[in-house]
Amino acid sequence: AYCLCRQPSQIPINILSIEQPQPTHFSRKFPSHHHTALAKSRLALIMAEGTMGPSKPQVLVDSFTTTNTSAVATGGFNPADVSDMMIPEMSSDVLIVPKKENSAATSMPRLDSTSHSGSDQIVSNASRQTEAPSEYFSVVSDLTSLSDSQGKRSGSNRTHTGSQIIHDSNVARRSLEDKMNPMAKLGWKKVGLVGRKEQIAKIKQTVQQQMFPTSDPEQASLVQESPKKQKTLLSLSGPSGVGKSALALQTLESILESTATVAKQPLYYSAMGKWSLTNTDEPLSILRRIFFQIGEQVQERDPETRQRILEEFQQEKDVLAWWMPALLQAETDSSSAEAETPPSFDHNQLRYVTTSLLATIDRPIAIVCDDIQWADPTSIALLKHWATDNSINKLLIIVTYRSDEVDTSHEVTRNLLEPLEQDDKIVDVPIGPLTEDQTEELLTELLALPSDVETSEFSLHVHKSTGGNPFYMVSFVQSLVDELLLAYNLGTMKWTWDLDGIKAATSVSDNVVDIVKNTLTSWSRACALLPVAATLGSSFEVGTLAGICSALEADDKVSVERDFGLGALPAASEIHTWLKECEDGGFLTSIKVKENDGTTFKFVHDRIQEAALGLLTPSKLERLESAIGRAIASQITDDSGVVQESASDYLVFTAVNLLAAHQEVDAVETAISRSHYAFLNQAAGDRSTAKSSFKLAVRYYDTAVGLLSEGDWREKREFCAKVYSGAAWSSFCAGDAEQMLYYADVLLSREEVPILLKSSTYHTKIQYLCNADRHMEGIVLTLELLEALGIRIPKTKAGATVDTLAGLVKSQRKIRRMSEVDIEKLPIAEDRKELAIARTLDTLSSAAYHGKVELVPIAALMLFNRTLKYGLTKWSAPAFSLLGLIMASGLEDFASTKSCYHLSIAAQKRTPSKDMGARLLFLNHQYLAHWFITAQNSLRQLHEAYRIGLMDGDIESGAWTICFYHENAMQSGRPLMLVHADAVTYTKQLKDYSMLKQKRYTTWTWQATRNLMGSDLTTSKLSGSITTEEAEMAHFKQTKDKAMELAFVRVQMFLAVSLGDYERCANIALATADEIVERLPSQPANIRVRFNAALSALIMVQRGHRKFKRLATKNAGVLRTWAKKGNPNCLHLDAFLDAEKARADRKQYAAIKSYESAVILSARQGFLHEQALANERYADLLFGLGRTEDALTQVQDAIKLYREWGAMSKVNQLESLISGSAR
Repeated sequence: AYCLCRQPSQIPINILSIEQPQPTHFSRKFPSHHHTALAKSRLALIMAEGTMGPSKPQVLVDSFTTTNTSAVATGGFNPADVSDMMIPEMSSDVLIVPKKENSAATSMPRLDSTSHSGSDQIVSNASRQTEAPSEYFSVVSDLTSLSDSQGKRSGSNRTHTGSQIIHDSNVARRSLEDKMNPMAKLGWKKVGLVGRKEQIAKIKQTVQQQMFPTSDPEQASLVQESPKKQKTLLSLSGPSGVGKSALALQTLESILESTATVAKQPLYYSAMGKWSLTNTDEPLSILRRIFFQIGEQVQERDPETRQRILEEFQQEKDVLAWWMPALLQAETDSSSAEAETPPSFDHNQLRYVTTSLLATIDRPIAIVCDDIQWADPTSIALLKHWATDNSINKLLIIVTYRSDEVDTSHEVTRNLLEPLEQDDKIVDVPIGPLTEDQTEELLTELLALPSDVETSEFSLHVHKSTGGNPFYMVSFVQSLVDELLLAYNLGTMKWTWDLDGIKAATSVSDNVVDIVKNTLTSWSRACALLPVAATLGSSFEVGTLAGICSALEADDKVSVERDFGLGALPAASEIHTWLKECEDGGFLTSIKVKENDGTTFKFVHDRIQEAALGLLTPSKLERLESAIGRAIASQITDDSGVVQESASDYLVFTAVNLLAAHQEVDAVETAISRSHYAFLNQAAGDRSTAKSSFKLAVRYYDTAVGLLSEGDWREKREFCAKVYSGAAWSSFCAGDAEQMLYYADVLLSREEVPILLKSSTYHTKIQYLCNADRHMEGIVLTLELLEALGIRIPKTKAGATVDTLAGLVKSQRKIRRMSEVDIEKLPIAEDRKELAIARTLDTLSSAAYHGKVELVPIAALMLFNRTLKYGLTKWSAPAFSLLGLIMASGLEDFASTKSCYHLSIAAQKRTPSKDMGARLLFLNHQYLAHWFITAQNSLRQLHEAYRIGLMDGDIESGAWTICFYHENAMQSGRPLMLVHADAVTYTKQLKDYSMLKQKRYTTWTWQATRNLMGSDLTTSKLSGSITTEEAEMAHFKQTKDKAMELAFVRVQMFLAVSLGDYERCANIALATADEIVERLPSQPANIRVRFNAALSALIMVQRGHRKFKRLATKNAGVLRTWAKKGNPNCLHLDAFLDAEKARADRKQYAAIKSYESAVILSARQGFLHEQALANERYADLLFGLGRTEDALTQVQDAIKLYREWGAMSKVNQLESLISGSAR
């Protein structure tokens, strides 16, 4: 009858006989009244469609109360049973109207009708005077789902007119089915919230406290004063299917919607990412999707935040194009806004870039990370960093994971949950199965059952069959509907079930995946297409799936129908239609992944994806994955097997991972050639390295290494070198020194490989040795590489000194004659060997600074001369800076130093390189600029270098920059509260970035700041709660790092002078001052080394200790020379020392004049602390002269300045002095 609905006059009525329940779609014997309802309901649909046609008002009528059911049961049919019905007021919705006896004549007039085939009459639209009672109305049951779905399940090759039972339009029909489906009306999507009151309350409390704390004064102060107490991660854990995702999303949505009161200035941002069990190896793809969503929200609703982000990342548009392309669409064509080629990210750079983006937004942000048990390690590390970084305000990360898959050894536990639990940053919300009572509540809500309906036995069986798992329940109930064991009675407008039949037909041991598989098998198109789609992940693009289907059909090695039993796959033009049918069946849903994307689908639940994969046996699934991997590989590689640069990361990782299902090499070769598979793994390794997923990269490189043969070293030397070089670098970055050394030594030992192909591996090993404080070994290896490249360096100190002196004189003359115009005329070097030499000379200059200092000027001079001879490289700019350092520290030629400063900037403009930006700022403003500009200007540039270093991936330069910034800030008089705040921030960041040496360096300044502020014991020893002198000296003894030890002594001297312990400072200076300046040349802090040595020595001389006179004379003389040559940071110090020298010579009035000059010059230059010290020393002189009132005035001025600086220890000292004077 259904198939012939367009031709009702030809319906064989005996089809509707329900005496023997034999129709093929009935799999269980069912009570006759259900068959009666089904048969008559379908007949009503048939008559409605056949009579009215698609253009007429669509009204469904039923006659469940008719007494003539026997006619139908025996094969007869009376059209009057259909026509003798009441019709309520018409609407655009389809309605079911149960007949109420004797109401037609009294309630409503007889309506006009139209006839069809002479006798079949059905009421059509007409005017009416009386509206039917409200109890007559009900949303239509799942008639269309029960009928139309049979057409979809029967296969795509069968055609019938009944496939559009209500509407000729597929789109309209789906919309209508949504309205008709009782599941949609009866809370099908709300089951995740049943029985979860406690969890909802906990989630709401956490969201409110973390994202919107200002409404609660106590919480607002908590966020401002103690960011460590914030709960930045909300963890929802439990078995699959208990409703973790639904609970998180629905609860969060309700909170955020109630909070959003501003239309175009959103109070919050929210985004979601979901990992898949089949694409766990593609790094960062899900987090990038999260940033896509946030970027689109910013672009659409928040112009103020968009402008702030664009200003912050003005120089890093490629970063925005990769993470938030929507923000650039106003400036570029929307189709090209997204970065075509992903930028390479160092793992620390990755942290900084993403953290900066989130911090710049400066609004509450909620990020939902679903199924994090499948997340890649890089994403897990980033989430942990965001959760612990205090620069991101009001960020809440909500993660869900399967508790039965995450044990104590899992990556999520070790690197996310445990660290955050130790920091008290996590709120854990465990979610378990529902109880028996909650199961009954769920079924009651799901089926909209009245309170008087007895469901206990039914719900108990459902609970036993599903273990109280909500998703299992939904799947289980849906299977009962599909098997007609649970039906919606249109007569009573209630769901009915046969409990005995359900118990007989179902088993408590039934698995939800098996239930879903059984459902899938009845949908031929889903059964054919979804296993292919499931191999691509939890979500996939239609275009990708279409290409794979076409490739599989064209693959002569496999037959989809013969080998896998899936049935024919759709043509590219039909793929979207098939997917829509799968969406109608409740297996898929369409989503928007990124801007302008409307062709992406995802599986409704992981279990459906698993069920789709489970339709194939393990061996067949492996063969299918192999075929799909081969199909993708053919699309992204050239004829030689090399992966195209334009190939997306998604396709590269999907192809290589699907092919990786074949563990044996021989099995791989049946799917793809050995060399092609090696190329794929090398490409995956390169792309993993670019995204800082180094452990994953090692795995790919290791696979590629295993595929190489001895013959490949002769025929494919460059490829072999790339694989081993990449493996060595990724192993080094992953912290596996042993594996790195293995790969490096194998490559370096291959005599047939040219030195240029080995060069990068040499540098990897050199960097490893230097990072391990094995600088001498690193220098030896660097010299070995230079010799292999044809460059000889003097190996003795005497030879190095001679070459340096001769070279300096020549270079000094060249520098004096050069200008930025000459840099513009130089060519750009392109020769590979010359580039390798330039890089190695630059490496030598860095390594030698910590091992053989005499080699630094030689490397700089050679690089400078080769630049003039062969052209500019990206290492030329640092060479100019190093040459300027030598001019300043060796020749005290500050004019040439300034020239080198400007030449280096000009060279960088000619050869811009991101990995050199931070380093050049570091060299110029730590070693050159302070000779001719004020310290405050250099501080700003050093801080900018730190930001650029983190943004561009030069973490080491950025880390050293912030160390020196911190030390210079303290020694140049920056308010101590700010210095202290910087120390708290930067020591944590340096620890997060694994820059442990730089972190140690910064703690010294932090400890000195605390001593000056009075936060720790007021002592001139550099000891307290952060570190102690004893611990540091023990460390230096162990590491033998003389440069670090001298830098520590430099901070000791500053603290001793600042707290008035001049004898301690003088003794330290007597032993180490000259060594500090020689070993750490041309640094701003060395100005204070000379000043502190001279000042403390002069004061000791005034006290009668003549042994310090030579120390005072030498250091004061050096400062006088620097001041005369125009160093703006030495003028006030020179005047200060003049006063002390006058006092030592008992020239009191000359001393008074010099003190006054020192006070004025210090104030003019902004050196707050040294102005206060000059006032203090001036007061001391006046007290000695008996001018107590004038002395007290100077002391008061000093107290005011020290208080302004934040040195409360000094304030307390001087206030005690005033009290003593008063007594």
